[in-house]
Amino acid sequence: MQTSGQEKELQALRGTLAFERLVSQSVAGGVYSCGEWPESAQVLLAVALSQYRRGKGWLVVVESVREQEEMAAELEAWGEKPLLIPERHGGGEGVRPDPDLEAEWLGALGKLVGKERPALLIVTQGVLRAKQPDPEAVRKGLKVIRVGAEMDPLQLVEDLVRSGYRSVGTVTERGEVARRGGIVDLFPTQSDVPVRMEWGGDRVESIRQIDLHEQVGVGEVGEVTIFHGQAGEMICRSDFRDYVGESWGTLTCTAEGEGQRLENPFTRHGLTSEPMRDVGLAEARRRRVGAEVKAWLARGWRVVLSGINGGESDRLKSWLEECGLSKGEVGRLEFVISGLGKGIAWPEEKWVILSGAEILGRTETGRGYRRGKNLAGEKWKRPVFDSGELKLGDYAVHLQHGVAIYEGLGDKPGGLGQCLMLQYAHGGRLYVPVEESYLVSRYVGVGKKRPTLDTLGGGRWERARAKAEKAVEEFAATLLRTAAEREALPGVAFPPDHEWQGKFEAEFVYVPTGDQDRAIHETKADMERTRPMDRLICGDVGYGKTEVAIRAAFKSVMAGKQVVILAPTTVLAQQHARNLRERYSDWPIVVEELSRFRTVGEQREVVKGVADGRVDVVVGTHRLLSPDVHFHQLGLVVIDEEQRFGVKQKERLKERFRRVDVLTLSATPIPRTLYLAMLGARDLSQIETPPPGRHPIETVVAEYDERLIREWIKREVDRGGQVYYLHNRIAALPSLATKLRLLFPGIRVAIAHGQMGESELEDAMGKFVRGKADVLLCTTIIESGLDIPNANTIILDRADRFGLADLYQLRGRVGRALHRAYALLLVPRERRKGEAGERVEALRLHGGLGAGYRIAMRDLEIRGAGNLLGTEQSGHVAVIGFELYCRLLRSAVARMKKGEWRLPPSVNLRFDFLTLRAAEVVEGRAGAFLPAGYIPEVRERIEAYRVVAEAGSLKELGRIAAQWRDRYGPWWVEVELLLAYHRVRVAAGLGGVTRLETAGEKIQAWKGLELEMVGSKLPRLTGQTAPDKLAQLEAWLR
Repeated sequence: MQTSGQEKELQALRGTLAFERLVSQSVAGGVYSCGEWPESAQVLLAVALSQYRRGKGWLVVVESVREQEEMAAELEAWGEKPLLIPERHGGGEGVRPDPDLEAEWLGALGKLVGKERPALLIVTQGVLRAKQPDPEAVRKGLKVIRVGAEMDPLQLVEDLVRSGYRSVGTVTERGEVARRGGIVDLFPTQSDVPVRMEWGGDRVESIRQIDLHEQVGVGEVGEVTIFHGQAGEMICRSDFRDYVGESWGTLTCTAEGEGQRLENPFTRHGLTSEPMRDVGLAEARRRRVGAEVKAWLARGWRVVLSGINGGESDRLKSWLEECGLSKGEVGRLEFVISGLGKGIAWPEEKWVILSGAEILGRTETGRGYRRGKNLAGEKWKRPVFDSGELKLGDYAVHLQHGVAIYEGLGDKPGGLGQCLMLQYAHGGRLYVPVEESYLVSRYVGVGKKRPTLDTLGGGRWERARAKAEKAVEEFAATLLRTAAEREALPGVAFPPDHEWQGKFEAEFVYVPTGDQDRAIHETKADMERTRPMDRLICGDVGYGKTEVAIRAAFKSVMAGKQVVILAPTTVLAQQHARNLRERYSDWPIVVEELSRFRTVGEQREVVKGVADGRVDVVVGTHRLLSPDVHFHQLGLVVIDEEQRFGVKQKERLKERFRRVDVLTLSATPIPRTLYLAMLGARDLSQIETPPPGRHPIETVVAEYDERLIREWIKREVDRGGQVYYLHNRIAALPSLATKLRLLFPGIRVAIAHGQMGESELEDAMGKFVRGKADVLLCTTIIESGLDIPNANTIILDRADRFGLADLYQLRGRVGRALHRAYALLLVPRERRKGEAGERVEALRLHGGLGAGYRIAMRDLEIRGAGNLLGTEQSGHVAVIGFELYCRLLRSAVARMKKGEWRLPPSVNLRFDFLTLRAAEVVEGRAGAFLPAGYIPEVRERIEAYRVVAEAGSLKELGRIAAQWRDRYGPWWVEVELLLAYHRVRVAAGLGGVTRLETAGEKIQAWKGLELEMVGSKLPRLTGQTAPDKLAQLEAWLR
């Protein structure tokens, strides 16, 4: 008997549960039906057939996509490696097919025609009905390339382009290929990960995965399988059975299944997984579970409990002890670790399996677990976003010459290489060599006001810049002064983590991202300091800000302090209370809710409990700011969706909670440049990493069309998902529900809006959460924080009536599962122009991961920077542009914070043996630049110049050099010289040198007005070549 404390994987029990008895009446290759068996029993039957009657393999047929997903996740929990064949869905009007689904489909068919076939295939009736490509065509289309293979990289790229791949500069999506000399980046159409192949001559020297966001190689893979072709272009005329042949067995898990019906020996164990919100009900359920488990043990049954991780397994042990089981009884239980969602009992064999999800009322399911595991290896980083990407006709800012209009790339008269052309006032034109493009950035101003063009050689720009610099200095000083004042206030210093903290955090079902971990660590460190915390957590919708707050709240309660969680809406407050009760259900923490959903009597009881300390965590709306609410010992205040509280409410918050720790969560991200600038002056944590497997949201703008709406709803429901339909006029919702039911007979519609009573709204939302409704017809009540992973389509009626940030929040309700999400924005034709149209268009264009940062920049342009910086600072942003403003602010903050990181001072370098412009290379004067042959894409070359010019440390330069080597191949001589030049620049700046020149053998280095001498002489260069001279300069400066 395995005792508790010796957890093992669930699959280790397979040989001890008499599974062979399940298949005693069956043979390999047979056709069987088990439609009336419980779902978890069907899983065990499939496991038994695979283990004891394998033959060629088994085709497991289920009814719906959702059942297919759940079956796959449960089989994986038992140690099987099933292959799921997805249903294909053509895109539809204005929407391309889901590329991830297409890739999964192609990849699955590729495995079926390969040498190593899986033993279990899971298909829906839809897959069996649909026509598939000819298996021979799929086999011929697949090609494996291994390290050491001999082939011409140019020929490979040409072949791929002929078969439908797109040739691009940077690979970001499936079906794209990019070549840079001997390096080929490729994202195969049927694969989850892109690869980078490097050639030495005609031999493949290396194949490594690419981190899409950093565009660097992250690990050798040895080989890559490429499908020559595109899913959408394949002719589908074959039956699915052509892939498996007649000798495969079939197990049908549907009500109308064909084949011999097998007798079901299992029973459901009767313990539901519904989370208990009420403390009394939870206690009653605890007693019931305890009595049930005791009875099983008394009858000599074997009782197995499966936790999703070690933390949950430990929690199950302590939970059962609290159910009244003795230590001896708990010792007779068996604990295993797996992703199992549902348990089952076999009375004849006297065993029962219970899952942690069922016992503890955990609502996170295994849906999407399969794809999540495949994608977990992806190194998701902050999305690449070049805020300064210039388009023809954009306003641009040159650091030295001011605001101009960007006229594109061209050659300077006289043919001195490629330049950025900038047009100034009175017809002035400036040609900026690509090598100096880092001096130019896109102008992002305030609102719709157009900037004034500067005059080349005029004094306006210098005056405006000087004035802005002075204002920035004052603003930075104010920021730092506010931070210093808060630093001086006496606050609560929390003790280090309680021993229960680690156990509580180990129960978290998901693996936190690196950014989440960092934010959690920073928040806890702030709480342990004596001064009051004032930390802002910024992050895109659904990136896990709430988890940071949940852990901080737990820490506060463990230290004997109360927690307030403030939400802008009643529905969000209700959801937070529900989540907290679920997460804290096994800990001695009392969570209460204070909002309009509580009766007057209930509110009075909560207020009393908060005052006398019986309530540990209180969640509510601004009702919590009322004068009658007094706290026993308040330690932490969490303000969610801070951007949605009014100015007056924010002032009241600041006044009320001056001396307690405040954690603010904001889903409207700050533009990254401003975030970096304010980092030194405010406690900010930015969560930029999407959860693994998260997909961009496909966004379409269209006019109201019933046929289109029907098509969108049908596509989502067909793939087992649910739909939000948002219409903001409450009176029209019932008639709209009737219309939807006529359009789509059999569809289940729930209605939710802010004027409903609590139980009515809870009932409607509960139906939708549990999958009992296909469409939630609602108002903007769903805007904040709702997390329903199975809802992956949102239809926004009259999207032109919403602000950009609101639209972005609403769209963020979908895209939380491992499936492509869709947003349909319905806008009347006459409203497609003007500011409303701009907002909707901005949302359509920015559908990718981390789009919040781009949207924050667009919102800045549409509405202005007043909200972020205050009106006075906005005026300076309007004159010099947002990018330059942030650069100045960052510099000012760094200068004022003594002893911390500072921007290295700018150094004036002039070497007679070196030029930074390709056109000026002559005998005796080497060139340090990025040749067009090394980085062919002009945009990438401009970005590379900007990155290297802004590097402030030798470590950063080393990282840039390694990235270039990985992405563009071995450095050319000119590239090595450019890197060496910048190493000299950084070393000179860190050494206090402000000007460095060479003349022949002499080195002239100034620190301010003082010329550096060696004895009474100038230092000398002894090297003969440019690389030697730069190396000597670097060594001398160090």
